[in-house]
Amino acid sequence: MIPTTSEYGLGVRSLFSIGIVGCFALESVGLAQLVSGIDLTTLMPLIAGLCLGVLLADLLTATVHWACDTWGSEQTPWVGGNLIRGFRDHHRDPSSMLDHDWISVNGEPATAGFVALIGFGLLPPDFLSSHVAIAGPGTQVFASALFLSLIGVSAFTNQLHYWAHAVHPPGFIKRLQRAGLILSRVEHAEHHRSPHMHGYCISTGWLNRPLDAIQFWRRIESCLTAISGVEPRQDVDRIG
Repeated sequence: MIPTTSEYGLGVRSLFSIGIVGCFALESVGLAQLVSGIDLTTLMPLIAGLCLGVLLADLLTATVHWACDTWGSEQTPWVGGNLIRGFRDHHRDPSSMLDHDWISVNGEPATAGFVALIGFGLLPPDFLSSHVAIAGPGTQVFASALFLSLIGVSAFTNQLHYWAHAVHPPGFIKRLQRAGLILSRVEHAEHHRSPHMHGYCISTGWLNRPLDAIQFWRRIESCLTAISGVEPRQDVDRIG
């Protein structure tokens, strides 16, 4: 979910390669196991969980994007030098992310997703039934589907974002973009029009229109300004 201009050494690239492959493998196995046990009573919970997970991933990655575009600066401790700078450099030169390879684009979020999936896999078999208020097969399928889709989409948001900038993405990706299932080049181009104040969702883009229609981000900004006294985009000239 984070465009980055960092160059990684061999050790980090190797770690990220393991993270990417591992995340994809665990996602595939998890979804295959989940789908293999589906019957008529658990089909709807599966679909609902998958869809809600995608929406949450869209919202989560959009929130990170919005926060980095709106608050702080490239000098902000801990997050300014890499996280905030990455997004703002991306506004200055949107096509530069196309110069990065698969590992640079996906390494960080996919490795984080890999760790999350390992943690999920280490949970005891009865964890969901003992911690979900309404325990049962449908509830467990819903929770598992939600988690897998949330992690899967979040882990590969950078790749979806990458394809939204590619002039000639793979054919099947272009078809998914045209169907509105993932973020398209045309839709994402709206965000790159200064002052970059809408269209923060960079994975599927499903929530862009409804969130922008209700002025969701501006309302959040107003609340935070009322509480903290800090105005949003005080260094907007740096990313305009």
